Amino acid sequence: VRFLTREPAFPLRLLEARVVSSPAHGVTFDLKRLCYPQDLTANIMAFAAVLGTIIVADRAREIHVDSDSGGFRITCGGKEITDGTVKLQAGENLFVVLVHNEYGHGCYDLGLAFSEADGLKWRNPCAADDPNPWAMINLAEGYVPPSNAENTTHDAGPAEFAQRVAAFSGCGDAASFKKVVADRYRPVSPEKMFLANSYLPFRFRKVQDDARPLVQDASALLSANHEWTAVNPASAGDIELCLDFGRELVGWVEFELQAAVGTIVDVNLIEFRIGDELQHTGGNRNGFRYICKDGLNTFVSQKRRAGRYLFLTLRNQTGPVRIRTVSLDLATYPIERRGEFRCSDPLMTRIWEISAYTLRLCMEDTYTDCPLYEQTLWVGDARNESLYNNICFGADDITLRCLRLTAQSLDDLPITACQVPSGWDSILTAWSLLWVQNVWEYFLASGDRDGLTELYPAVKQNLKAIEKHCTERGGLLSIKAWNLFDWAPIDQDHNTVMHNSLFLVGALDATREAASALNHLDDVAWIDGWRKRVRNAVIALWDPVKCSYPDAVRNDGTISPKISQHTSALALLNDVLPDDNARDCALRNLISPPEGMVKIGSPFALQYVMEALEKVGDARHAVELIRNLWRDMIDSDASTCWETFRGWEARIPTRSHCHAWSSAPVYVFNRSVLGILPVAPGSAEVVISPHPCDLESAEGASASPHGPLRVSWRVKNNELHICVDMPAAVRWRAVRNADWQAFTRVTVNGELFAG
Repeated sequence: VRFLTREPAFPLRLLEARVVSSPAHGVTFDLKRLCYPQDLTANIMAFAAVLGTIIVADRAREIHVDSDSGGFRITCGGKEITDGTVKLQAGENLFVVLVHNEYGHGCYDLGLAFSEADGLKWRNPCAADDPNPWAMINLAEGYVPPSNAENTTHDAGPAEFAQRVAAFSGCGDAASFKKVVADRYRPVSPEKMFLANSYLPFRFRKVQDDARPLVQDASALLSANHEWTAVNPASAGDIELCLDFGRELVGWVEFELQAAVGTIVDVNLIEFRIGDELQHTGGNRNGFRYICKDGLNTFVSQKRRAGRYLFLTLRNQTGPVRIRTVSLDLATYPIERRGEFRCSDPLMTRIWEISAYTLRLCMEDTYTDCPLYEQTLWVGDARNESLYNNICFGADDITLRCLRLTAQSLDDLPITACQVPSGWDSILTAWSLLWVQNVWEYFLASGDRDGLTELYPAVKQNLKAIEKHCTERGGLLSIKAWNLFDWAPIDQDHNTVMHNSLFLVGALDATREAASALNHLDDVAWIDGWRKRVRNAVIALWDPVKCSYPDAVRNDGTISPKISQHTSALALLNDVLPDDNARDCALRNLISPPEGMVKIGSPFALQYVMEALEKVGDARHAVELIRNLWRDMIDSDASTCWETFRGWEARIPTRSHCHAWSSAPVYVFNRSVLGILPVAPGSAEVVISPHPCDLESAEGASASPHGPLRVSWRVKNNELHICVDMPAAVRWRAVRNADWQAFTRVTVNGELFAG
């Protein structure tokens, strides 16, 4: 694939300038390196460790301790600290951090910020003369964590881990601490124990005053002219500038400034704020520290970072700092905008725009889940993202790259990995099945027979490995893996979850199409037989009383009492229902779920509801769902689509504010509202069947290898007038749908439609 873009973007405004103070003292422990020094993977680890120090206070006082990490408890003098307030007595105070947790996704360290340092000294409780004031006791020594496909769920380690850690909870002084430590203490140099962490001063800063009087010519920061903004030092604190780019961006931060040697420039980005309340990027310290040389300093960050608000904090100032530019080089896959959508509802038009822009920010050399957090090719996310790319940009090469990378994970794992390339050996079953489906969908979109031929052996290898796990109740897929589908509270922590078998049917259908296209007739027979077994095993569990499938067959063999919208969507989509009555029930579950049914929890899972509604011709409910759920994003001034809908997080709208698995409006609006439905590989043949959904007009295009597939329509005097503009190489036909019955007359390109 091509190199990423480099488009300079400048702030729209200096939102605020403030004098801020930082915590007086901070430490960040490198737990992964301390507990598992030989392990180079990103696998989830069970941690059991104790960190202890003696805080020597010149007088009795209260201090506050904050952390940007989790999975630990603190005691001081043998008493647990629950609110961060530490009561110190004059003299020695044993301060202990008890770590017992599983760490994953790279969260392998622990940071602490202390509100005070004057009059305090830190000393090692096990060796007073040790230059490292902290003692670290590795209580997980000798433990071998799960590896390969087993590394799928959070693992707290052996039961005795909790007991080992708890033994330190009552230690009130150095003597009792050393007694419990016994002979397990190993000196660790400060260089090995601690990590530099410039995020802590930003995360726990305190705003002291307005700094605008100290900033001269702030508007010069907003463009690449030759003017300079001067920032004078504050008498008590550091200067923090908050720059608002007006939209989510991802790329390399760049600045040019003049400063005295030793001036510190901290840069941190966030995605969202409400007034003075910042949504910090938990689990990702989204910034860096630059220490100035004397004179002119020009810097481009080495890592792409995302956010809307950039905080530039000047520390250790001895004189004015003159800033010429602060910008962000927008760096994404170099797309060509081929898809479009506009309609008479401005809300829907805006939703389409932020959905397409979200997708762009999640396209690097692969699809990524989000530009700020993991920045990872999650295989299931990529399936949805490729569908949206097929409409918006038609960048088939990036889809092929993602499919190839996923196939290569079979070199290390029996079933395709859930994220690639990765140091995390994890299988997410649904993602492996969606990859199979994505291979066929790539061929449908691109018409690339060579690509399908190349990938088909890996598809078959993946399915052969999955077939070995179709052992439960006559053919249900049952596997010890990460069996997630959605963040909603589905009963999915079991080996046999219903949605996996339903996804399997979809994967088998896609593979059958691929086998037929490549003339692998023996494989067609194998797939047909397997599909029949799985379908029969699933249908046997239909509950006519609850009008639903159960979420799972639990590991103890009992049927889960929980039901969810998720199984109804997949059953409709993949034709796995016993009869028409069950089909009607499944559709009702999507439109008006009964009390007690688990509802869809993420835009990712909602995609499958949208596909099911499209299949039954119900565009109206799909559009209404989008209007209702995405309206909150628009009303919150979002420039990109959220990872989750409001309510999943307690105090914030969502974790990630830019997640391309949430770009489903692109799919629904172009396929259902515009009615552009490619039905042959490479869009060689297209069905046109728009659903007006109470709109007055709509127009737009979907990408194809032959050029944009354009459709527009308008409703006037109870008549539907459709205009179709297709490339010469594309065969197309208009097809009536049930929504057209509301119109007295339908025309296509000016001719009365009689079909």
